[in-house]
Amino acid sequence: MIVREARNGLAALIRRYLNEQLTAFEFDDALDEFHESSDDAVRFVADSVWYHYDDCDDHLVVLNK
Repeated sequence: MIVREARNGLAALIRRYLNEQLTAFEFDDALDEFHESSDDAVRFVADSVWYHYDDCDDHLVVLNK
């Protein structure tokens, strides 16, 4: 099942994190709701990005584009 609102919300959340508008802990908290989505793609992406941020030290994203 495609849940457009969840897909758009997750994409916006990832963009906010990559644009340094959220810290790692804020990103982690906001990501929680997407792990339970009825949209398989949303769950897959939410589970995948979970491995790509630091949940031990709260900071803004650090990467090169």
